Amino acid sequence: LSSTGRNRDIDGTLGSFSKAKDGWRPEIPDQMPTCIAAIIRLCWSADPNKRPECSEILDMLMHAASEY
Repeated sequence: LSSTGRNRDIDGTLGSFSKAKDGWRPEIPDQMPTCIAAIIRLCWSADPNKRPECSEILDMLMHAASEY
């Protein structure tokens, strides 16, 4: 595939999937609130069974919002 034009996003997506499969995750910015960073890390778990359900994420976000 070409890395220009229409296929540019496809290349980036495929590359991202490959990296994620190998355990790579983007850096979480230092200014990210700790509670939000924790939620992100939970959602990034390599083991799908350890990832929170949507309702759990909503609860965590509601709790985080109440802290601010």
